[in-house]
Amino acid sequence: MSRTVTERPLVRCAIYTRQSVARETDLTSCEVQRELCEAFIGSMQYEGWTCLAARFDDLGVSGGTLDRPALRRLVKAIAAGHVDHVVVHRFDRLTRSLRDWIVVRELFDGAGVELTAVASGHAGQGSVLTGFINNVLASFGEFERDLFGERLRESRAARRARGLRSSGRVPFGYQANPATRQLEVHLVEAEIVREFFRRTAAGENAEAIARWANNQGITTKANGKRKGGRWSGRTVIQLIRSPLYFGKVLSGPAFVHGVQPAIVDEELAIAAW
Repeated sequence: MSRTVTERPLVRCAIYTRQSVARETDLTSCEVQRELCEAFIGSMQYEGWTCLAARFDDLGVSGGTLDRPALRRLVKAIAAGHVDHVVVHRFDRLTRSLRDWIVVRELFDGAGVELTAVASGHAGQGSVLTGFINNVLASFGEFERDLFGERLRESRAARRARGLRSSGRVPFGYQANPATRQLEVHLVEAEIVREFFRRTAAGENAEAIARWANNQGITTKANGKRKGGRWSGRTVIQLIRSPLYFGKVLSGPAFVHGVQPAIVDEELAIAAW
């Protein structure tokens, strides 16, 4: 008498990957995550696991929101009944927010879809312990992100209090030292800045100064890939109102001496203000 072998049901696995910053490279973090997830699914073939051909890769998308193209497509595939199991490299690839994590878990649980994080080895939606671990991991990820942001803000505030530049666009009239990131005078632009201040101090309005600059073919500061553009009354006022040009920086409610060299003296700046 022959024995009938019971085949395991097919488990359709969708791989979700995310990389916060898109970089020009042949091998992205999404590709690495996918390869690791594919290898894990391959090791689970004896359980009937199979990898779906559809790709759900969010490249250059923050985990701080659920409004992501690939994640939206994954949710639609789950709602259509095409997915049994979602595989990610780490839980934070899905989200770094505890609030969003709860939304994702409820969606998966409601559709009967299980979740596996390859790097942590945790899977399944039915276990109370697994749910607790998932929540703890998500909470820690959110705490870590908030802590990093707080430290970054404190660092920037401390640098501003010492008159140091942290980051951001280089203002017109200056150039950034590639080694220290601190501002140095751009000789050509600095003379234009002085002319702006002289004209303002003489009573010329911002719109007239902008017209003069545009007629002279002078453009605003080019930063990175952004090219310089036309001046407006608003951009002229922003320049005139900046304390950078007379050697100060704003730290909280007060002005402190900056390490950047002044382009105009305080007397001219006060007259222009």
